Amino acid sequence: MILLLKGSVTAGEPFASWDDHAAAWHRHVLLWRSAFDEAQWTDFALSLSLRRTWDERGRELWIALRDASWTRRGPRT
Repeated sequence: MILLLKGSVTAGEPFASWDDHAAAWHRHVLLWRSAFDEAQWTDFALSLSLRRTWDERGRELWIALRDASWTRRGPRT
């Protein structure tokens, strides 16, 4: 829901109380995956763009909704 409102977040925003934000994201993603069938999971996973980063607390993730143009394949003009 937060991605729909903001477009992008760091894992530290929704998981601020965790010491390791990337680990918190990973644990939650595994839970979500268990609730989806394979096609739903693929659609969900392909809708996100992730970038690993570092901040003063350690490893961090930048999470964004993937721009449809990133996945579009076609002739270059």
